[in-house]
Amino acid sequence: MCIYRIQVSSRYICGKRIPLQCCGNVCPFGPGKWKMLVSRDRGDNSKHYWVCKMSGEVERVEDAESAVEKVRKGEGAHVCRGLTYKFLGHYRGQREDRFEEGLRLTRFIDIYLEGEEGEGCEIAIIDSGASEEAPSKAKISIYEASIINSEEHGKYIHSIIHRLLPKANIHIIQVLEEEGAVPDYVVITALKNCIELKVHAVNLSIQSEWWSDGCDPLSLYVNYLSKEKKIAVVVAAGNGGPRMMSIGSPGAAKYAITVGATDTKGRLWRHSSRGPTLDGRFKPDLVAPGLFTLNGVALKGTSFAAPWVTAAASILNRDIKSAIATRRILHLSSRPLPLDFQADRILIFKEKRSRSVEKLAKIFSDQLSLIFDSRNIFGAGLLDVKSAVDIKNELFSEIKSIV
Repeated sequence: MCIYRIQVSSRYICGKRIPLQCCGNVCPFGPGKWKMLVSRDRGDNSKHYWVCKMSGEVERVEDAESAVEKVRKGEGAHVCRGLTYKFLGHYRGQREDRFEEGLRLTRFIDIYLEGEEGEGCEIAIIDSGASEEAPSKAKISIYEASIINSEEHGKYIHSIIHRLLPKANIHIIQVLEEEGAVPDYVVITALKNCIELKVHAVNLSIQSEWWSDGCDPLSLYVNYLSKEKKIAVVVAAGNGGPRMMSIGSPGAAKYAITVGATDTKGRLWRHSSRGPTLDGRFKPDLVAPGLFTLNGVALKGTSFAAPWVTAAASILNRDIKSAIATRRILHLSSRPLPLDFQADRILIFKEKRSRSVEKLAKIFSDQLSLIFDSRNIFGAGLLDVKSAVDIKNELFSEIKSIV
């Protein structure tokens, strides 16, 4: 499952070490991880490839040979396989957790008392569609299809954000699954629309199953939006927990605001995806409520945790106009969570039987302490929107006093 393992003619080369052959000594992630990645590779059946630049620029190419040749000529930094993404929703049974409890937990109630309801905030939702009950400013379908569809995943995301910020302008950009997944170029096209809409924050409740070091095309484009276009991109961490290293693209992007899930009492959801990324960085960034009942429907998953952070990020970025600073304020304002787990019950990847810590230590000997770090379980902590807004206001006051 390595996105850089590229088949050219009859051999595999490393897309990050072109023209070197894919092997343990060449692998940028080390021999141990190379063995693990290759053992789970289903073969290179990619329909397209990407020539990637670290600036965030990406070029889609139809065949591997052409992509590799472009990198050899200096037209890109590396080659990556084409990826696909899935929506991360679960709707199950009845839950005692109510949406209103999440408002108190994240302290949205407190900012409402100060009159903050999202006026002036511009938010984009890239998902399967829109809610008929919640208003939206722009509705764009990449497929020119009906913006209201039967999948309902996007409907709930839209409803959550509208409930959190009733005066915000919400833009819906619809992407649909093809053969059970959304192609990466479709999501990148949707993100380009966000630039034209001049939004403050984007909600992406999708995830790839492939491991990533944050240099895949979509992750690089998320970084580009954050740094160059000042757009905060909020991404659901995924529902792959309690496995560690279960956050893929685009949640692995360095500047993505990646969100795990708790219940409305602040207890971490067992299946919330964990870090680190393939190159050893901490993820997720923080957690928010992802298990609650909304309009009589029981929602469960990191898909429904991300909108809470998207709403908070839009308030911050509306005023400070910096996605990087917005992400940092969310880190600093988050409330810590207690860590309660047994190391030998945390898995690196799915198997019929779990590996022992000794075997994990052999594969990840240089990163074992990093893997079990609490920051790879719930990031900086639980979203506290009131504290985030207070920090933003303090910064503004300090800047004004200096000027």
